[in-house]
Amino acid sequence: MTTVNDAVLLSGLVQITFAVLLGWPVLAFRSGRKSVGPFKNAHRLLQAHIDNIMMAMLQIALAAAVHSIGWLAAALLVIGSWINPQLFLMAATVAGGRVQSTTTKPLAYFSFALLTVAYPLILWGKFAEH
Repeated sequence: MTTVNDAVLLSGLVQITFAVLLGWPVLAFRSGRKSVGPFKNAHRLLQAHIDNIMMAMLQIALAAAVHSIGWLAAALLVIGSWINPQLFLMAATVAGGRVQSTTTKPLAYFSFALLTVAYPLILWGKFAEH
């Protein structure tokens, strides 16, 4: 039977795999390419790569460190952890590294809000374990 922690762990493992795959176009940029597939901004792509790694590691660490993450906190954590780095990925598709979209700023606030609620919920759950 899959637990909520297993779902968070799986999300983290999938996200770190995604980040590793993003490393290939990062490497292509570092070898002198000016664009790689849809990507036109090396700096933003590197930010997406690193942020995906960081968010994945946080999910993996929390799945291991907290005995039982509540389903609400887990859902907020996973959704926020996936949205946040992909904003950099979207920006990597534009040469200037800035997406002029009415959706990016609200998504950034939404992601930050989800994580702002998720982490205190997880902390509260950890204290409740004892």
